[in-house]
Amino acid sequence: MSTSARSAHARPGFAMVLVLLLIATSSLAVVTMLERQSAHSRAVRRHIDRYTTHHSLRGLWETLEVRLATFASLSVVDLVREDPHLFDLLLGDRSVLAVSLADGQGTLLQTFTSLTGDEPNVGQGLLDALAMEVAPTDLGRFVRDAGPLSVSLPSASDEVIRAIAAYIMQGERSDGLSRELIALRDAGEVTSAKINTVGSSTNLAPIQRSRLNQLVVDRPTIWKLDVRYFAPEFAGRPGELVARFEGIAQIASRTSAGGNTTRILSLRPLPLE
Repeated sequence: MSTSARSAHARPGFAMVLVLLLIATSSLAVVTMLERQSAHSRAVRRHIDRYTTHHSLRGLWETLEVRLATFASLSVVDLVREDPHLFDLLLGDRSVLAVSLADGQGTLLQTFTSLTGDEPNVGQGLLDALAMEVAPTDLGRFVRDAGPLSVSLPSASDEVIRAIAAYIMQGERSDGLSRELIALRDAGEVTSAKINTVGSSTNLAPIQRSRLNQLVVDRPTIWKLDVRYFAPEFAGRPGELVARFEGIAQIASRTSAGGNTTRILSLRPLPLE
């Protein structure tokens, strides 16, 4: 076969290789472009989801705060004594928010930015006493970041009560005081008068009684929030649970000025089980 004939025969094969290379290059470019568009779309979607979640949570926060404020002049302790479920809130689309409360002041305060006078020193002293009662890895179970220095006796653990007693007694034997406080907690129906009686029965000095009344209270102003969001009823069937949130709220008595100190301190979504 002549050289010219071989060249003529080779050209179609060479052209086919070029075509395949061009197709492969074009395909790679298309895939790269699609991947970039997909990544951009995911980024935009994440941004939109964050924006929506933030504003939905903000709206939920404000709605709950307004509703909780109506309880500020009532004894919430009595309302949730038998059943932690406080109220249901029917929304405009017929969905429902079910709100439950639990005592959130049975632990020691570990953030002192809102304290005044000698309270930060007292707070640190309580944490030091607690460190003698529990392992360092367990401290997180017995502390909180919000609320007053005082601890709600009905929900306080033995460890927290012993830490308070040890701080009040300042080196003196504290087992008698802690034992009386634990017995009062376990008996139920804790009142401020009964806490004062404990101070008398354990022969506390006046300054120790003052500390007891400062640090131990009969009812909380800090509450744990459990909020469950249910879809509207459908065909007579109860709505499905579609979201759940937990948070911390302060629900206090109305002030003499006519305002109130009810506010939500934190709120975050929880995964559904």
